[in-house]
Formats: sequence, C-alpha cells, structure tokens
Amino acid sequence: MMVSEILKDIIIENANNLFKIKIDKNIKLEIPPSKQMGDFAFPIGFNLSKELKQNPFSIVEKLSDNINSNQNLIKTEPARPGFLNIFLTNDFIKDLVKKNFEKENFDFPKKDRKVIIEFVSANPTGPLHIGHGRWAALGDSIARLLEKVGYDVYREFYVNDAGKQIENLKKTVVALRKGEQIPEDGYRGEYIKEAINEDNPHLYFLDQQKKTLERFNVFFNNFFHETQVYNNITHAIESLKAKGLIYERDGAIWFKSTEYGDDKDRVLIKSDGSYTYFAPDIAYHLTKIERGFDWIIDILGADHHGYVNRLSAAIKALSNREVRFSIIIGQLVNLFRDKEPVRMSKRTGDIITLDEVIDEIGKDALRYILVSKKASQSIDFDIEEVKRKSKSSPVFYIQYAFARINSILSKVGDYNLDTDNFSLDNMNNSERELLIEIIKFKDTIFQAAIDMEPHILANYLLNISGIFHNFYETSRVIDNGIVVEHRLFIIKAVSNVLKEGLKILGIESPEKM
Repeated sequence: MMVSEILKDIIIENANNLFKIKIDKNIKLEIPPSKQMGDFAFPIGFNLSKELKQNPFSIVEKLSDNINSNQNLIKTEPARPGFLNIFLTNDFIKDLVKKNFEKENFDFPKKDRKVIIEFVSANPTGPLHIGHGRWAALGDSIARLLEKVGYDVYREFYVNDAGKQIENLKKTVVALRKGEQIPEDGYRGEYIKEAINEDNPHLYFLDQQKKTLERFNVFFNNFFHETQVYNNITHAIESLKAKGLIYERDGAIWFKSTEYGDDKDRVLIKSDGSYTYFAPDIAYHLTKIERGFDWIIDILGADHHGYVNRLSAAIKALSNREVRFSIIIGQLVNLFRDKEPVRMSKRTGDIITLDEVIDEIGKDALRYILVSKKASQSIDFDIEEVKRKSKSSPVFYIQYAFARINSILSKVGDYNLDTDNFSLDNMNNSERELLIEIIKFKDTIFQAAIDMEPHILANYLLNISGIFHNFYETSRVIDNGIVVEHRLFIIKAVSNVLKEGLKILGIESPEKM
C-alpha cells in the first residue's frame, strides 16, 4: 500500500471522529522544506477551516493532540499556518519497508480499463533520428508505468504509408536506380541508397525502424497502416452525421467540432471531393474507440499543437464523452558534440540516426536522458559528455549504486536475515533518510503513471542513488566481520527499488560495473 494512503487514512479517521464531519480523501501529501519539520506534511488545516469556521492552526493543534493520543504509528506536530507535520516511528517504517519492498512486492490492484498509447509513428521514409528516440523512450516508459499500476496497455505505431511522401520516396529510388536526377520533392539523404533495389522502399525503412526500436528495448503490439484507415473514413463521417454533427457549406463537408470545445468547425471533405488530413485522423481514432479502448493516449511532436482541440472534439463526439483522451506534445532534442551543435536534416542527407547515438553512448544512457525531463521541455545533451561515464552521467550513477549493493550482497552470501527480530532504533541520519526515500517508491510510481511523466521516476532513482552513495560512505553493512542486520535490510530494499525502477524505464540493472 502507498504510504500516502496509509497516512491519509490515519489522519482522516481521526479528523472525522474529532470534528464529526466527512472529509474528502483528496488531500495532497507534501514534503516539508526541512527534515526537522517532519517526514511528511498535510495542509489539512486549510482544507477544514472554512467548514469548521476555525483558524487553520487551531484545527491542526486539536487534530495533532487527538492523533498522538490514539495511535503509535506516527507522531504529529502542528505547524503554522495550518500544516500537520508527520514523523514516522521506526517500527512503522520497518513494517512498511518489509511489506512493500523486501519481497519485491510492487503490485497495484488491476484496473478494468484498456489503454491504447500511440507513439513514434515516424514516416517510413528513412531511419529513425534522435527525436523519434525521445518519443520511443517516453511512450514506452509511460506504457510500462501504466501497466505497473494496473492498466491493460496496448502499444501502437501508426504507419504513414498513404501520403505523397511515399510516392516521393519511390520516385527518388527509381531515379537513383536509373542514374537520373532526384526529383525536386525527392529525398537526398545517403541512406536512400540502401533501398535502391526495393520496389517498396517504405517497407524496407519500416523494417529498419522496427529493428532500431527493438534494439532500443521498445516493442509494439501493432503497426497500424494508414492505408487501412481510408476504408473507414466514410463510416466515421456517417457516424458523426447520425449524431447531427455534419453539415455542408460552400460545397465542403464540415464537422461541428465547436460543439465539443474546438475553436472552430473543421472541414472533412473539401469542395473538390478530396479529404482533409483531419478526416483519416478521425477515422483512425474511431477504430481505437471501436476496439474497446477506454483511454486513448497520443504522443505527438512539437508541431502538432493544432491537433489537440480538434481530435479531442472528435473523440468526445464519437464516444459520447465516455473515452478519456490524452495528447502529449513533446519538444525537440538538441544534440551536441563537445558543445558544438550537431545538425540533422533528412532532406539534405545530413542526419544523425538513432542507431548511431545508441552506438556511441549506449541504450541505457540514452533512454534515461530522453525521459529525464518533462515532455514539454526541450532536451540538450552532449554525446561526448555522456560517453565519459562519470558522476555527471545520471544512469551510470544509478546503475553504480545497484552494482555496489550487489557487491555487498555477494560478500554477505546466504545470510539468513530475520526481519522480525532486529531494531531500527540505532539508525544514523543517512540510514533513516534512505528508508524514508524507499517508502516513497510506490507513491512515485503511481504519480509518474497517472501524470504520464516518467521524469518523476527518473529523478527519484537519481535521488535515492545519491542518498545510498552517502550511506555507503558512512554505514558499513559488514562491520569487523559482523553483518549489521538493519543495514542489510536497508540495502536489500534499495536494491529491489532500483531494479524495479530501472526496469520500468526500460533500463538494465547490471550486477557489476
């Protein structure tokens, strides 16, 4: 169970008994600005002051006295202007760590919701680049997080194989094969020559993209081809028409998207009878609804902001507002080498492929970097700096913590640790700090999953690794040939947390480094 839920239950039960009112469980657990102020804090005085018509600090004073008198799992202190500061007892900490982490028990209840997450969806006209790599790492990590907290997750790659870019690619290959000049709208990258003998060069590049993704530890349940969608467009428009959401104006067919929050209505069929780009988008997302998904997640590039309102409107309309829809708009990745920008362009052929970056810095380092910030923030990273593998490389720092623990455990051997018969009363500050961080793990996973922000977990792993390295310098697990049991208990729990956290981010946890 998450520590936030346990603490909320204790506090709300006492508050309900004391004030005789029903309290909403949606109270945010906070971390005090200093350790002297407690392990956690609740701003419950503010939550109750209006209803109770009392000063927030007066409320938490009364509540603190009541809690301290009725249980021994936590100690509380009132703090101005209306916070309840919480100090966990050593026995409570031990019990939480033992229940949730000692046996690698990180399970969450299964949720009866099917999620489809679409990501990468690169045009099959060349190799994947670093931007695609960010969507791959981000999408896969979000999928793993949602699976961890109990969702049924389906990964899908949308193959754009029905547009002009495919024809331009074919024309380019034919021209190269004949020794002719590349068409004006053709592709000029050196990589095109790889497909010079292919009748369907886009299928060749799609196969190469799949191999790159698998190498990056990213796998999909389905590759949905755009050519499959065009047969569904009429069905999608008819579905909207049946709801009274289609009208004709100036010879074009329009969707009343403003009725579902869009800033203007959208054309689906132009006056010349051709489809707009939005029409197949609607048809594709209707297939997601009809396949029974309750939550649709799209990860799109920085140039897709205009899609948010129109797609949201279409999904609300087609699902009767029953399907949740989330769009994540990701920002760019800026690649440097020794502080000099590395330029990338498919059209000119000056391209740094995702495979090349993996070759240089490794899958693990790259995956960590690409999920270390919010999707809405751009990422700058220097290939040479990462390659140096020092404490400035976060993933190395985390993996080194795991390897250090494994080294200690190998020296301890098959020591039979009786988790019921040792005390945490003689802990030093670094030991207690490490245990407090351990019990935040499940809350961290849940928050990262629900917010769809893997950087929350990435930053947590970096932080707990730093706390562990400090612990390692001050607290010997084997002291003068004797195993210090509470420290062995701590490092086993940290090991489990690091291994599970790295796994969720698609990163290896090497036992030796």
